Amino acid sequence: MVKVEVDYFGRSIGDVVAGIKEGIAREIVLPEATHHLRRYGQRAGRSVRRPDRADHPGPRARPYMVMAAQFESLIDPFVIFLALPLPFPGVLLGLYAFDMTFNMFSFIGIILLVGTGINNGIINLVDYINTLRAR
Repeated sequence: MVKVEVDYFGRSIGDVVAGIKEGIAREIVLPEATHHLRRYGQRAGRSVRRPDRADHPGPRARPYMVMAAQFESLIDPFVIFLALPLPFPGVLLGLYAFDMTFNMFSFIGIILLVGTGINNGIINLVDYINTLRAR
């Protein structure tokens, strides 16, 4: 077992991982029989797809069905889902403008942004559309 401690301040996680792999390949020579990295979904040299990946319709259909049942409308969930990708160019522009890397904390912030976007979509968009329809 090898314990690796790294100071990654000012570097992206990808650069740090690449540096660690390069250092391990340079410094540690493993016997040929033990130098095999196996990941989930790879068996006997071929890739096995899991049914819960993003290309499966289930992860997209379930939230839509729940929201359609809550709003008793088939159009309102589409309005919310169509409003979700709008802040992502702003995220990328902000990361670029402040010379920041896309790391774990950025990803957590994007998850929070999506949650806020869904909340705003429900409260502002759908409620405002229903108010205008009532008038």
